[in-house]
Amino acid sequence: MVSLLRRALLASVVGGLVTIVLRLRSSVDIPRREGSWRELTGPDLR
Repeated sequence: MVSLLRRALLASVVGGLVTIVLRLRSSVDIPRREGSWRELTGPDLR
């Protein structure tokens, strides 16, 4: 049981580190979306 918990913790830590590295190395700058909900209009949206 303890080894299962250790493996799960290790997998979580490794996954987190991979995520951090990929985000830091990302060269694409995606602008944040600002605004709110807007009502859609059109003849096919009734």
